[in-house]
Formats: sequence, C-alpha cells, structure tokens
Amino acid sequence: MTQLNKSKNGFRVKGSEYSLTYDKKNKFYISLKFNNGLGAQLFIPSACDQAGAVDRVTGISAPSLKKMKDGKVLVSFTGGSDIWKKKHYYFECRNDTVIYKYAVEGSGTLETAWFFEGFLKDDPKTKHFGFPYFAGLSREKSYHRPLNEFSRGSKPHYDLFFAPTINSSDTRYFMYYKNMVLRVDGSRTFLGGDWLVTPPPFCYLMGTKEKKDWLSLGLAVKPGQYNFFGYHYMGGEEFGLNLDYRGHTKVSGTWESPAIVFQPSKDEYEGLKQYVTFLQDDGFIAKPKREIADWWSKPIFCCWGEQMYMSDKWDCYLTGDPKTDIGSLSSRKFFDGLLKKLESYKINPGTLIIDNRWASPDDEFTPDPKSWGDMRDFIDKQHAKGRKIILWSAPFSHAQSSLGTTIPEEECIIADGKIEASKAWYNIDIYNPEDIKSGIDTDIFYPGKHNGKKPVLVKKQNKPVPIFVDPTNPKYEKRLREKIRFTLSPEGLDADGYKFDYTHYIPTARDAKLYGNIWGIELLKKLIWIYYDEAKKVKKDAMIISHTYNPYFSDVVDMCRIQDLYTDQKSIVEAAMHRAKIGRIACPGCLIDSDNHPVVSLATWEEYMKAQPSIGVPAMYYISGIEVTYEKLKPEHFKMVSRIWDKYEKELKKNK
Repeated sequence: MTQLNKSKNGFRVKGSEYSLTYDKKNKFYISLKFNNGLGAQLFIPSACDQAGAVDRVTGISAPSLKKMKDGKVLVSFTGGSDIWKKKHYYFECRNDTVIYKYAVEGSGTLETAWFFEGFLKDDPKTKHFGFPYFAGLSREKSYHRPLNEFSRGSKPHYDLFFAPTINSSDTRYFMYYKNMVLRVDGSRTFLGGDWLVTPPPFCYLMGTKEKKDWLSLGLAVKPGQYNFFGYHYMGGEEFGLNLDYRGHTKVSGTWESPAIVFQPSKDEYEGLKQYVTFLQDDGFIAKPKREIADWWSKPIFCCWGEQMYMSDKWDCYLTGDPKTDIGSLSSRKFFDGLLKKLESYKINPGTLIIDNRWASPDDEFTPDPKSWGDMRDFIDKQHAKGRKIILWSAPFSHAQSSLGTTIPEEECIIADGKIEASKAWYNIDIYNPEDIKSGIDTDIFYPGKHNGKKPVLVKKQNKPVPIFVDPTNPKYEKRLREKIRFTLSPEGLDADGYKFDYTHYIPTARDAKLYGNIWGIELLKKLIWIYYDEAKKVKKDAMIISHTYNPYFSDVVDMCRIQDLYTDQKSIVEAAMHRAKIGRIACPGCLIDSDNHPVVSLATWEEYMKAQPSIGVPAMYYISGIEVTYEKLKPEHFKMVSRIWDKYEKELKKNK
C-alpha cells in the first residue's frame, strides 16, 4: 500500500520499495529514490518533437494528486508547449513499482519522443548563444555543440547501467555518462555489431559499481504502437531516454507515449524477468500458448559454416577484397556430401537448415534451378530418414534491391524512386550512437536565421536506400502467403519451417511510401506474423527460428537463435550462455538454437560443442575444418559429436 504525505512545499509518495518526492521550488523536477539507493532526479516535462520542430516547454502546472481505491497514487502535471496545444505527464505509483508516461494534444508528425529530457523555451542556459561561427571550410563540416548543452535532463543516482543488447564485443555494462541504444536497425560495426539480436528487450538496468543492486527502466508499449526503431539512453551529468519515430507517425487529437517502468531487483536477469512479467500481467504483450513439437529439440545441422570454410571469406576479411559468393556454394550435391560424412560417423541430425542461398536470385521462394532444382526430392529423402528441413530467409530482402526481382514495385516500399541495388545493399549502418543523438542538428537551437533560413531539425541522408517489400500491402501479403504455402505444403516443397536472418535490415527512409500506416518495429512484426500465421495454417508443427529477442515477438517465434558468434575471444561459451538467458527471458518457453558459426579455432569449437546441451539445442555447422585457422576436423572430433548428441537425445527421452 502506497502512502501519500502532503506538505506546504510539495508531497512525498512512499511505496514499499521507494519514495517519490516533489518540491515546488524546483518545479520541473521530481526525485525518485528506491530503498537500494538507486534512482534519479527526473525532469518531468519530457519533450515530444515533431518532424521539423523541437518541442519547447513553456510551463508546467502544480501537481494533481489522486489516491486510487486499489491503493495506487496517481501524480499528474499539465504543461505548455510551443508546438502542442497541451501536454500531460503522469506518475503511477504502485506498491513497489513506478510508471511514467505522458500525452500530447494537437496535430503533427512525431520525430522523437523523449523521456526525462526536454527543452525549455527561453532557457537561461542558452541565452548567451549567438551565431554558430566556428573554424572550418563550411558550417556543415565545422564544430557542432552536443545536444545536452541545449537540453534539460535528469540527474542519475547510479554508477552504470546494463543493456541487454547482443553484440560481438559482448559489451554489457556502460558507465552512466555513456550513450547507448537498444534498436531494431542494428549496425554491423557498433560494438562489433549490434545487429545480432534485433530487436532486443527494451529495458535498461541501472546499478552500482559493485553490480549488486539494480533498477530497471523498462519500456512498456501498447500492441500496435511500436512505430519507432530504437530505445535510446543518452548519458552525461544529466541523462535522458528517447524513441526515434522518424517522421512517420501522425498525431491528430491526443497521442499517449509508451511508459517507462521502474522496478528494483538484485540481479540483472531477475530485473529483466520482472520487466517481462509486468508486460504480460498488464496486457502489453500476449502470453503465448506454446505447443512444442518433439522434433524441434533434436540436434541441428546447418551447412553455412562449411560454406564459409570452402570460401575465401577469412582471407578476404583481412585484405578487404571479397571474391567468393558464399551463397553460391550451396547446392544439393554439396549438402548430400556433408550428410554422407556425418552418417559415416553415426551422427544423425534431426533438423537440417538449408542456409543462404538455396533460392533463385530472382525469386527468394523458388529453389535455384542450377543448385537446388531437385529440392523436393532432397526433402522427401530426408523426411524418409526422420529429418525435418528448415529454410533460411531474410524477410525484407525479397525485393528488387536484393532478391526477388519478380516482385512488382507497387508491392514494395520505395523512397526517392527506383535506385541502384548495388549501392543500397550495404547502407545498413544508419548512425553510431556514440556520436549522434537522434540525428538532431543543434543549429536549430540558435536564434535567428542562417543564410536566410532556419536550420532543419534533422538533416536528410543522401545515401541510396534499398527497395523493401511492403507487408502492409494486401497484394504482397497474398503473394507471400502463397509462397509460404508452396515452400511448406505437401503440394509444394514440403519443408518444415524458416530460419530468419538480417532482421535489422528494414525500411528506415523518411520519405518512404507504403500502403499502410505502421512503421519501424511494427513493420517487422507484421512481416514475421504473416510468416508465422501462414506457416502454422499449413503445418501446425512448422518451426519459426528468429533472433528477435523481444517480448513483443514472443508470440511469433518458436526458437531463438544464439546468432553468429563473431568475437575476438578464445572461448564463446559464457557469451553464448548469456545470450541464451536473454532469449529465454524475453520469449518465455522458446527453445534456443545454439548456432555454431563462426569460431576462431578448433579448440574454441570443441569447447563449445561440449557446452551446447547446457545452452540449447545442439547445432553443428562445420565438416571439413575451421575457416579462420584452417584446422581440419579429424575422426575423433566426429566421434566426440556423436557421443555428445547421443547423450543429449537420451536426456530428451528421459525428460519426456
């Protein structure tokens, strides 16, 4: 039961785990402190920018306090803005949890929704600024002040934070003054690549240097409202959070922000579990009823590691001069040869993944006539041996800038007209959050006009952008469902499911035109839902494998991939265990695909193969050797795998 104590200058709400204190002498701030010592002095009037306009605070009312029948206390403020008619800020105080959100009234298109950071109109801290005239060849190339010199943020009462992003450098902890982002459109370079799990759970955990106590800042979003790309943490002596909508969400009337949920915990993973449980209990995500087929848990063999070994990928990585099309190495003859060797050592995988690139370059769902023209025969023969077949897929790549040239442009999302595919494919890394804060050009905060005009809020990117399929277009949805039926039904290829890759590769262009009115993460959810929905109609036990470790995707995935194990570490076991923990927490009940590529040495591979049964479903990717060191697999290595898998399968039968 929460307690509300009023005073002449303010109030205090006391829960079992925290106190929320307000003093009218500091009207823009409220202090939240949990019993474990963690918290912050929070800036109440969060900004909500429109496309082309910064939201500046023009005032804030005295607080309104309401004690609810269920024991909760609702604290609310009304604020003024120079771009919205009115704004409302809410703190819902439960026994051990505090929830913050806000609402705006008016019309406009969302650019960025900030939390605990904003901009005051006529802020005294910016009155000394004049024209930004720094040394440089041009204004664009000269110095720009960082955003926090113009904003008002919140003061942290914690030392560091934990971010459940999965990245190749395995960086998990960040000091309070660092910037970070949990996003769907991950980069292949930031922290070694944060594209591996996209999107990850949207929950930061604030802690002490000793890492003994934690406070979550979890994001709670209503279903259908994930029209943004990332959940950003902006650090410094003052911090803030924000969501990047990038000009595709229109407001007419009232728009309510997602909520930030504060909960204490003793452990990072416990904090994540509490966050997911909150989302389920409060109706923000569904509680999927999982029916796990027995075959889903059987050991996996995937050909991708062997394709990498047979290519010149590692040599080209060092020289920067790639020559081999790794996907072109995939073929029926190639796969048959790999299985023959496995069978000679009595290694019997229950699931086979036919990886990139089994399909025709012109149609992602039609087997390549040269390499996989007899795929149905291959699948029939594997089914006769009790094996299941999973097909690799990159959902948004089935369009004219990548694969699937047969798809009409009218069924695609196109920005700036038709573009040259070769120039667009690699323009995936949108920004580095260490350097840029939501892309805002801070010249917008200086008074007056520059060269006769006011600076734009966000500079337009001139990079070529890919063409993407449009999952909101009924014609494309119909086409996709037909393709899914072809690949999975007995009348077609009779495969048994999909393994998704490159979920970070999604539309981001501001001027992109699409049939429907969803954007960002919602586009990816819609696309994967179509696959999942149709696959289950065709085969009830069809399996969907994905690397979307986000609770919102829990109802459209059956197995979470550990994902590619790029690293500079000799051992990958602990990192893989960490990934598996995050996957199981984010998507309760999902199985874990241990994956098996890449590895940096034969010793690394051996250690990981032995550890896989304690991580998830064992998976094998290599037959000849390791691509980095060119160390060969010997008979004793296959015998080792055979023993590990036999023991694993006996445990499966025992636990049935």
